[in-house]
Amino acid sequence: MTLSIRPVVSSDADLLFDWVNRPDSLAASLRTEQPVQRPEHDRWFAARLNDDDAAIFVAEDDDGPVGQVRLQHTDGGTEVSIYVAEHGRRRGVAMELLTHGRQQAKRRWPGSRLIARVKSENAASRQLFERAGYRLQQDIGDHLVLERECQ
Repeated sequence: MTLSIRPVVSSDADLLFDWVNRPDSLAASLRTEQPVQRPEHDRWFAARLNDDDAAIFVAEDDDGPVGQVRLQHTDGGTEVSIYVAEHGRRRGVAMELLTHGRQQAKRRWPGSRLIARVKSENAASRQLFERAGYRLQQDIGDHLVLERECQ
C-alpha cells in the first residue's frame, strides 16, 4: 500500500460530507449523533478552507481516499480530530495521519499543545492517541481530553 497525504481542496467537500455522516463517525462524534445537513456542512467546510487556524489533510492509497486529519488551532492549543474509513483501518493509516498532523501543527503553530477529545467509551480511539504519544489530562464525564507536545 502506497499512502500519500495531501491538503484538503474544495472538491473534497462531498468526501468529507459523506465521512461525517457515516454511522461510525456519528457514533464517535462529540458534537452530534444526528446526520449533518448539507448546507451546514458546506458553510463549515468553506469556513475551514479560509481559516488560517485550520488545516485538513486527506490520506489516499492506491484505491483513493482512506481518511482525514483535521487541526483547529486556538489559544488553548491545537485540536486534532481524525477519521479513517473502514477500508483503511488496521493498516497504519491513522498513525500516519496523526504523525502528519503533528508535523504540520509544529510547523504552523510552534509550541502549541495537541489536544484530542475522545468519547469516554471509545477505547479504540483512546488507545490510538495514546500510542501516538498523547496522555490523558482530563476525564470530563462524556469525553476524555488527551494531550501531547507538538515536537
